[in-house]
Amino acid sequence: MSIDRGKHTSYDIELTPWNGRTENEEVSISKKFYNTLEVNDTVRVENYQGLLNIEWFKVKHK
Repeated sequence: MSIDRGKHTSYDIELTPWNGRTENEEVSISKKFYNTLEVNDTVRVENYQGLLNIEWFKVKHK
């Protein structure tokens, strides 16, 4: 978990591999969601298929 304070503050978490991914991935989440998490919390990643078969996902608290 990290907060990047630049021109625009971002709240990032690192996800372990999921859904065929082979490496950890850092993703930005909302400040509100970030403040509900503790280090090593488990989250749920929901995958979706979008327009033109572009994959996207949501990160939710488990």
